[in-house]
Amino acid sequence: MAAMTTRTVSRAFEVLEALAAQPQGLRLHDLSRSVGLHKSTVFRLVRTLVQLGYVRQAGDRDLYALSPAKRLVEVRPAPEPAPTLAPPPAGTAAP
Repeated sequence: MAAMTTRTVSRAFEVLEALAAQPQGLRLHDLSRSVGLHKSTVFRLVRTLVQLGYVRQAGDRDLYALSPAKRLVEVRPAPEPAPTLAPPPAGTAAP
């Protein structure tokens, strides 16, 4: 089940990335070809993303675009951790 969930999440992000590359939106057929998935699979993913507010139907009911209502944050590497201080040598008092 974990592999299936991981694949589903990956596919959802592929759909989001394809839509981000086409701000005017994509028709379901074109989106399906863009991500290389069957149209019914893309439809289920898009339907879920619409329900969650990440994708909207633009004008024509078959045209989908990223929703301006929810912005995805850009994933950035975590900041460098603060350097740890070495413990004081044995037999000395800590400051």
